[in-house]
Amino acid sequence: MYICEELGFSLDRISDLLHNNGIRVRVFPNICQSSYADIPSIKKFFIRPEDITVYSNYADVFELIADPTRGEVIYKIYNQRKWIGELNELIPSFVDSLKNDHILSIFGPIRLKCKKRCMYNPKSCSMCSLFLDLSENMKK
Repeated sequence: MYICEELGFSLDRISDLLHNNGIRVRVFPNICQSSYADIPSIKKFFIRPEDITVYSNYADVFELIADPTRGEVIYKIYNQRKWIGELNELIPSFVDSLKNDHILSIFGPIRLKCKKRCMYNPKSCSMCSLFLDLSENMKK
């Protein structure tokens, strides 16, 4: 079963349910996904190459989407689990400017279980905004 958009933020719970019923979990890591149109890219579901290991406990198949001229390069980056460039260069639907190497390693584990609380109660979580602020400070 494909898990996308906001369901990706509860992948830990969803995968248990699916796996207990013999259903494999598939995700598109390099697509920035949300059912909400006007939110920053960082608040949409995607998986950075560095976070594949975190998500591999919950997803069985990571299906990369890329045009034929970039497919092999995208596959290598995700296989090496490292990207130092802008996320919008790796994830075309990520429209904001954000250098991947400015994101702390705790990003993936936090988002895996965040359940998208910020969309229901903006005061309950501000981690994505903090990651953006830190990235801006690192640029300076």
